[in-house]
Amino acid sequence: HNYFGLFMAKLGLFTASPPALDLPHVAGALTSAPYIALQPSSSFAHNPPHGFVQAVVDALRSLCPGWPVIVVGSPDTPRDLAGVEYRLGVPVDLLHHIRNAAMVLSPRSASAHIAAGYRRPACIWLPDDGMDWHLDYPDWPCRKLPFAAGVERFVDAIKTFARLSWRDNIHVDASEERL
Repeated sequence: HNYFGLFMAKLGLFTASPPALDLPHVAGALTSAPYIALQPSSSFAHNPPHGFVQAVVDALRSLCPGWPVIVVGSPDTPRDLAGVEYRLGVPVDLLHHIRNAAMVLSPRSASAHIAAGYRRPACIWLPDDGMDWHLDYPDWPCRKLPFAAGVERFVDAIKTFARLSWRDNIHVDASEERL
């Protein structure tokens, strides 16, 4: 099941498998160049330490040079990360920024569900609490990993995931090439 499936079940619309989430089209593009949308923390889920998120941002800057890392979320999101652009705002802004992103990085929060609704590739860091079932959306290119696994493992997951999707747009050290 996923959150959408629970909502449908409450309406008496039961499904045999997790339903796909389809979100409305939002017009316009943030930029013509690829960018990464990052929701650094969640209001409800357990969050990794600040150093974890900053280390992920630092790794992205070498992995995808020239790709801005756009921080999305609510206006009260702390602005304490270096090397990012903050584009915080109302929910429709969040939809817009995620729909047009090349990749989404997020905790188990709103941005993850929105990425699923737009089928945007995503790497999601999770607390180790067994509540990940609500992100089981079909046809969503997603990599989920507990942040307790550590920054290096999460960054390796991003590299592998990005390599599969954007081989010509990312910087991969020749010694790391495995494909």
